[in-house]
Amino acid sequence: MFEIATRESKRLEILTSDFLTFARPSLPNRSPMRMRDLLSNVAGITKAHAASRSVAITSKLTRDIPVEIDAPQVESALLNLVINAIDATPEGGKIEMRASMTGDVVCIEIENSGSSIPPADCAQIFEPFFTTKPAGTGLGLAIARGAAKAHGGDLWLSDNRDGRVTFSMTLVNSRSMAV
Repeated sequence: MFEIATRESKRLEILTSDFLTFARPSLPNRSPMRMRDLLSNVAGITKAHAASRSVAITSKLTRDIPVEIDAPQVESALLNLVINAIDATPEGGKIEMRASMTGDVVCIEIENSGSSIPPADCAQIFEPFFTTKPAGTGLGLAIARGAAKAHGGDLWLSDNRDGRVTFSMTLVNSRSMAV
């Protein structure tokens, strides 16, 4: 009984936290950082979950990109995307994180080698409370999209083929920084 109560308490805590994040989106508190560091943090945090499923995570940047963003907000959004990608990737699969910058717009892509998302689900994946996971809250993608929009960008499913499912997130860099 204690084990069940503990598990349910943790589940409700996560649901409440996700709901509050969705219900009260905050304005970005921007500070300078480098995309390489952000992607490295996300890879480090998700490494154990990926390893438990024998999924490889790589990060690809053509150059280090200095940005001025709300790092915790963007990191949280990327964590949602990468955890979803790990869960959707078959054992032995791979996930690639990419980042590029054009003008003042940063584009981050999270690609996994899992099966395509069914068309009926594609129409709903960004809707609050829509989930296909038994223990999911259905708020992860909605919160991630909210973070992108708070940064003047967006989040969308940019490629949806078997073996290549890609989510793309854009963020407007508030000001150019010297490398």
